Amino acid sequence: MKALAALNPFAALLERRLARQVYTSEDAIRYTYFAALLEVGVKPEKVELERPFPGQAQAELDTVVAGDPPAVLEFKFHRPLPGGKNQPKTQLAGAVFKDFKRLAVAGPRLSARAFFIYVANREMAVYFENQHPELWALAEGKTWVVDAAYVERRPLTFQKVVGKGWQPLRLTLCLGRGLPMDYALRVYEVADDRAG
Repeated sequence: MKALAALNPFAALLERRLARQVYTSEDAIRYTYFAALLEVGVKPEKVELERPFPGQAQAELDTVVAGDPPAVLEFKFHRPLPGGKNQPKTQLAGAVFKDFKRLAVAGPRLSARAFFIYVANREMAVYFENQHPELWALAEGKTWVVDAAYVERRPLTFQKVVGKGWQPLRLTLCLGRGLPMDYALRVYEVADDRAG
């Protein structure tokens, strides 16, 4: 699958970008992944950006890569706030889990494999390491099932961002590594655990 084959070239491009201290946004992360897709032979017309979310008006998916099966991807980039302010870590973590939830729905609707690409600054990486070690300490190729009880044990601010209706989902770490400038990269495959 080309979406997976692009992960190592993507990580190498991202390392180079961050090492050179080029200003980077979430869009820049996504376009860096697009460049990696091109490196592994994906034609530009096989990639859709901001595709409408199936069955949800006003919602979009970050990227869909055609294939057999297709791949749907969401990206998240947490960088330090200007002026050294503290990040609202619990809410930002909730947004990560909300994306997991969205992908567990989008994947089956598009008959696609679903992936979450996360670049976290040191503050968020340490937060996940301490508050969600089941997720952050996964070894590549290992899986963790997140059930409703896990979400319900989190702070209310986290639960509010995630929203209601959590269904069990399976997270498999495809790639995990440190990056320059104290960033960390995690790529998870996300699946609805009820599908087996």
